[in-house]
Amino acid sequence: MTEFMLRNIPYFKDKKEEQGWDRALVYYDSILGWKFLPDGNVNCVTSEYNVNYKTNSKGLRDKEYDYDKPRGKFRIVCLGDSVTFGWGVSAEERFTEILENKFRNVEVINMGVPAYGVDQMLLFLKREGVKYNPDLVIVYLIHEDLRRVFYSTFGGAPKPLFGLCGDNKLALLNVPLRRGTAVSNSMINRIKYNFMKKSYIFYYLCIVKDKIDMMASGIKISVNKDDRPRLIEAIFKDMKMTSLSVNAKLQIVGSMPEEIRKFFIKNDIYFMDDPLSMYKGGADKIFYPKDRHPNAYGQRLIAEGMYDFCVKNSLMPGYKKSWEKFYEY
Repeated sequence: MTEFMLRNIPYFKDKKEEQGWDRALVYYDSILGWKFLPDGNVNCVTSEYNVNYKTNSKGLRDKEYDYDKPRGKFRIVCLGDSVTFGWGVSAEERFTEILENKFRNVEVINMGVPAYGVDQMLLFLKREGVKYNPDLVIVYLIHEDLRRVFYSTFGGAPKPLFGLCGDNKLALLNVPLRRGTAVSNSMINRIKYNFMKKSYIFYYLCIVKDKIDMMASGIKISVNKDDRPRLIEAIFKDMKMTSLSVNAKLQIVGSMPEEIRKFFIKNDIYFMDDPLSMYKGGADKIFYPKDRHPNAYGQRLIAEGMYDFCVKNSLMPGYKKSWEKFYEY
């Protein structure tokens, strides 16, 4: 009876969205906190989109790429959170695929992972990104990605926490990480996700439990306020040095505070404003109204901005012409 009522009362029917798909694809990592399962495959259907999320043998939402770079290819590695991952859009609609199709003889490898902070992006670059021998490393950030650096847990899952030692050198303080409720067992999470799709009762019980778990674990801010600016700068410095270790240039994309912009200029780090922040046509045209992630138009706008920036700053050899504008700013 309860199941029947939940399925037929408009309020509950409209509120139910598919939850848990991300947990069905992720598993615990003792250093990164979480990462995607290799060869994962899950569909996500909401009132705003119907999308398939599929990972390759290395746990990336992308086609297969060998670590060895083909002769004559220019290779870009893109790091980021759910925007880079392509939350709510097909793989083909993401800015990484659009860039790869726009450039010739260029491979663009998408290493986006939802909810990652810039600290986890650095660790992922060190572990996996450098193996691809990129010529250019692009990091797409939202402001929340900087704040996540100060958290030791996020969304019910433990995450790595950096501290500063002598000469502002980075040191990981809390690894290996304990298992959290959000990513404790990927097999159980996949079973749970399948039941959530079929049963309204189970769905709402899981939503309540998740909220209780998140309130219990919370978001633990574990970095002293006075140390935060130096910690952010140290992470970006390490990201630049890690890129240079494989002869790659580093480009940061996002809406950053003025102090961080000055830091990028001082340290010769390429930086461009988030193209979405410059769009004047209305947020609902480039973001999903409920979900608030960029839609396909928003992803294309990011690609357009990145393309022009790379060309104007000679980051892409052999390209001199800007993209014919698809959108009005």
